[in-house]
Amino acid sequence: MAIMESMAGADEVLAGIKRNQITGLPPKNLDVFTVKGAGSGKLKITVQASDTVVDNQLLCTVKGIAVVRKTGSAPENINDGTLVFTHTGTTAYTYEDDNLTNGTTYYYRAFAFSDHGVYNWNAENIKSGTPSAIKFWAFTQDFSNGNPDQC
Repeated sequence: MAIMESMAGADEVLAGIKRNQITGLPPKNLDVFTVKGAGSGKLKITVQASDTVVDNQLLCTVKGIAVVRKTGSAPENINDGTLVFTHTGTTAYTYEDDNLTNGTTYYYRAFAFSDHGVYNWNAENIKSGTPSAIKFWAFTQDFSNGNPDQC
């Protein structure tokens, strides 16, 4: 009976807090996060995160990175947009996002997450890119006339 009374006391103290609430520190901002044009209707996204270490003490272990895409404005949270990919681990990862519309700006937000499921929500992890058609430039060269003043 004493155990049940103790649990009831804990319920009062923890009122309003979820029992399964995740605790811990979020990972630091990404080490690498770029969005670059990759041709017509394509953008190339590169991400990399590392564990958070301060004074040789491990504070947070990175489990992975989730990247969300949205048009019009940057994603506010991990459910605000389309999940483009989730990469696990701390190695650099590059993904080619294709089937995009040329001339449309796409906003990407990267959410690094820890091995405890805590996400980094920092707005510095937001980038944008606009795919465009590849432009080819052509010229003709006349090798019959060697005088540069007449070319």
